[in-house]
Amino acid sequence: MQRVKVNVYPKSGYVFKEADGTTISGNTWSGVISRVRLYRNRNNLPPGAPENEVHAQACQRNPSLCIHDDGGVTRRATQEASLKGQVLKWFAALRKRPFTFVSPELAKERAAVCKRCPMNAGLPEGCANCRKVLKELRRSVLGVGRTGEDALLHHGCTVLGFEQATAVHLDDPTEVNNELPENCWKKRTL
Repeated sequence: MQRVKVNVYPKSGYVFKEADGTTISGNTWSGVISRVRLYRNRNNLPPGAPENEVHAQACQRNPSLCIHDDGGVTRRATQEASLKGQVLKWFAALRKRPFTFVSPELAKERAAVCKRCPMNAGLPEGCANCRKVLKELRRSVLGVGRTGEDALLHHGCTVLGFEQATAVHLDDPTEVNNELPENCWKKRTL
């Protein structure tokens, strides 16, 4: 079943043409669907599947209105954007609480684990301002002496939503989280 993008206004309006030639319009796609149901009921026509029919006809008229199966590309892009949002939220919460650092040696060991982790995902850098904000947030937490591992810059943990280059330096408690890989330095082993 094809779906129309509900937040895109169709250039020809919210319109459906019934098999008998009647044009049914509304202020939204759901309004058109409701009117198709009412029209068919009043005229003793078979109910059919108005939602599917309205969406299919709209997509046929204007394919750019439709949501197509893209093999997961949209889902992956949404996850990346979501990870960036999680990282920014993590930085905001981090800056509001006291924290301490681990030794540089331990930070390097942790970074080595993160580099090989399947939950290690690149953050979409976005515009110049976004890159600048992430860099400034990292610098505000780590200070001058700690830069993070270069290979981890602009990477985040898809499970915990933190920026790895910064997190490896922080002396934070471990977590019980079954989504984390067994060798994760952040995972508490029971």
